[in-house]
Amino acid sequence: MTIEEQAKLRDVLHIQSGDRIVSAWAENARGPGWQNQLFIVLVEQHSDGKMRVESVQVREATPCMIAIFDICAAAHKSLMDSMKAAEVTKQW
Repeated sequence: MTIEEQAKLRDVLHIQSGDRIVSAWAENARGPGWQNQLFIVLVEQHSDGKMRVESVQVREATPCMIAIFDICAAAHKSLMDSMKAAEVTKQW
C-alpha cells in the first residue's frame, strides 16, 4: 500500500493518533432499488477506549481491498449465517 493510499484511508476512517483498528470486513448491502459494497471497520478510539464503526466505499478502497472484496464478503456472510443460527427466536 502506498503512502498516499494509507493517508487516504486514515482520512476516510477518521483515524487519530493512537486509534486502533480492531476488525474489518466486507459486506454487500441491499435495499429496494439500491445496492452497495462496503468495507466496515471497527475502530477503538485512543482518546476514551470507545469503539466506533466506520465504512469505506469501494470508490475509496485501495486496489488490494477491491481485489479481495468478493472473497471477504463471502467469508463474512458465511460466518454471519453461522452466528445467526445461534440467535434465540421467540416462540409463542
